[in-house]
Amino acid sequence: MINLLFVIVTAIVATSYCSTAVSAQSPPSPVSFTAVIPPDHVSLPNLNFPILDCVGSGHGSLALRQDYREALQRVQRDIGFRHIRGHGLLDDDMSTFLDGEANLVNLFSVFDFYLSVGIRPIFEISFMPEALALDPSKTIMHYKGITSTYKNATAWASFITQVLSGLQARYGSEELRTWRFEVWNEPSAPCAFFCPAPGVTQLDGYFDLYNTTATAFQKFDPLLSIGGPATMQLQWVDEFIQRTGAGKNMPAHFISTHSYPTDYTASQMTRTLFEDNILSKAAEAEAAGLPLLMTEFAAGLTNNGNWAGATYFDDPFAAAFIVHTFAAFLGASNVPTLSYWTFSDVFEEGGFTSVAWANTYGIQTKYGVPKPAYRALEMLSKFPKHGVPLRGGSVRCNATATVGTVDIVTAIDKSLGTTWRLHALATNWNANVVDALNASAGLPISTMKNVAVTFEGVPKGATIPPTASVSIIDTTHGNAQPTWVASGKPKYPTQKEIDAEMQASLVIPVQLPLISTGSGVSVTLPDMIPYSVVLVIIEVAL
Repeated sequence: MINLLFVIVTAIVATSYCSTAVSAQSPPSPVSFTAVIPPDHVSLPNLNFPILDCVGSGHGSLALRQDYREALQRVQRDIGFRHIRGHGLLDDDMSTFLDGEANLVNLFSVFDFYLSVGIRPIFEISFMPEALALDPSKTIMHYKGITSTYKNATAWASFITQVLSGLQARYGSEELRTWRFEVWNEPSAPCAFFCPAPGVTQLDGYFDLYNTTATAFQKFDPLLSIGGPATMQLQWVDEFIQRTGAGKNMPAHFISTHSYPTDYTASQMTRTLFEDNILSKAAEAEAAGLPLLMTEFAAGLTNNGNWAGATYFDDPFAAAFIVHTFAAFLGASNVPTLSYWTFSDVFEEGGFTSVAWANTYGIQTKYGVPKPAYRALEMLSKFPKHGVPLRGGSVRCNATATVGTVDIVTAIDKSLGTTWRLHALATNWNANVVDALNASAGLPISTMKNVAVTFEGVPKGATIPPTASVSIIDTTHGNAQPTWVASGKPKYPTQKEIDAEMQASLVIPVQLPLISTGSGVSVTLPDMIPYSVVLVIIEVAL
């Protein structure tokens, strides 16, 4: 066993703010954290990665397209999500109901492809086939998904049973039991994604649909995982618990809901309100014995609320938000899924726009160019699974801490045996609306930050490298949108222009000198502008 002294990650804190936008001449504010690697006999904390459990997708029939499939193959190669979820798998453009019975050729094509790239569906049971709909004129989105409830409960239950029978025959019961089935999408908005029968409330209409669907599942195979209500803005969690609780004869294996920090009714007016609201609902779900699945979230909703006109999906803001969210949920015990919406701009809710960079939800453009959000998720996919306990700042769990607008997560990879890789992942993130409100009120806003990371108590006899590897995502690193802008914002970019964007999207590590502290080493990060991400990796040979 190695004679190991405590390893400490340290930085110095003395935060200063200005009440106006930071200028190029403004000095960066130093920020401080301390993390301690315990001796070998003390277990390291396991980190949770709910943000890598699932990713959102455009509606079902898009999965039949070649560009969609190529985009998902890239994502699985570079990131590797475990599940995928999108709308409209039962829509008429999937031909799932023909001649009075289930017709699954396109559904099988989609699921065969998903499994071939190592991803399983969270099967959103939506939308209603026209032949089964009470009112087929009720539709949503450019692709006209039918949002009406069924006209006959028996016919709907029969259809669901036929779909399950087909899936079981093709993939087997054991495989099917690893999937999750979610009833509908955002039924709480009045006659938007879901339209109940006339005279029936949204809540009662949805639970009629849920009960019919879940009962069909229960009769077919009680071990299949089914849940809901997949609501917007964390709605109906309490109602779902009440209606699916003991004695209600309505099966449920999980609760699902959605949240966006720019939701009209839940706009993020503090830096942590988004995650605080989710964690509150997760505690309610845990008390009811059910996990809370966030089957949609993102850096915002497209051009709405207090952030209208921003390009936060296409620029580093989304990357910083993702790392901030990752840090916030490291210690969450009852949120196994945070599904980022979506994996690609091959997406058609409002029509399939030709604009290459249109602030659409995807983490890559329709031409496959990774956005900063993609690069942040790629970093997380390679981040060690064992955290390093932190001291100082506001500690949410013992491997992440916050000072001001800077979040940091520290971890260690011991899998290489005689080489340890020490990691520190930091982001300088704040809610845009908070900065805007603070600026108008003369209060502190986000500023450039300086973070010096020190590892002390390195094992005796270890070889310390002269440099640390540092990867950056900000306005000039891992950010291809400015390249598209500089080329004239081409509506239909050439392959040469796409290649230039691909090159600009790369996150290329730089080497920064390590400074000996006697019992350890220190590295000063590049100045962190607002909404930037920095990953430090130091290799120590034992």
